[in-house]
Amino acid sequence: MPLERIIEKNTQGKVAIWHLTESLDELLEMIDLSNTDQQVFDTFKLDKRKKEWICSRIILQQFINDYPQINYTDNGKPFLVNQSKHISISHATNFVAVSISDHPTALDIEICSPRVEKAASRFVHDEEWQFITDKEKVNFLTLIWSAKETLYKYFDEWGVVFKEHFRINAFNICERGEFNSHCSYKQHDQDLILDYEITPDYALVYHLNNKNDL
Repeated sequence: MPLERIIEKNTQGKVAIWHLTESLDELLEMIDLSNTDQQVFDTFKLDKRKKEWICSRIILQQFINDYPQINYTDNGKPFLVNQSKHISISHATNFVAVSISDHPTALDIEICSPRVEKAASRFVHDEEWQFITDKEKVNFLTLIWSAKETLYKYFDEWGVVFKEHFRINAFNICERGEFNSHCSYKQHDQDLILDYEITPDYALVYHLNNKNDL
């Protein structure tokens, strides 16, 4: 199906979520890849990767009404060539999410799964364990992981340690909400408010506009 939904908090940025059910051929019919992108596309071995990659470009083409020329920083952060808009891209099983904004943006989408508990000791700080409840442990851990992935994409710094350099303040689980976060790494000592949604299908964390930069 095409775009499942678009989140617009203001006129400066938006988030799109695509439920990926199309075949690879159906997606290829929606966009004419540039020669450069076709060469990149041909290097992917898995159809899953090809679908996610094409889908993100279809979304961005709809956003900017032009073919999206995308390049990457050394850390892998995507940016639009010859465009003032900022973007972020994420994907999870059968879902692709993209944000675009006049200001720096980042997002992450994850599938809630008990598997996150196995990695929790590597990204959850001792203070964060204080507000995680047993009943909602998987949702809390998924949102914290997704939040720290969002922060990593936003600050774009190599060598950051999620458990130590990113901190999520206490929050309660709701369908939609926001929470305060903090980055303390290298030259950064900054708070950031992140929005989140949690559904039966996925958890989404995103940052859209600079008025949330504290």
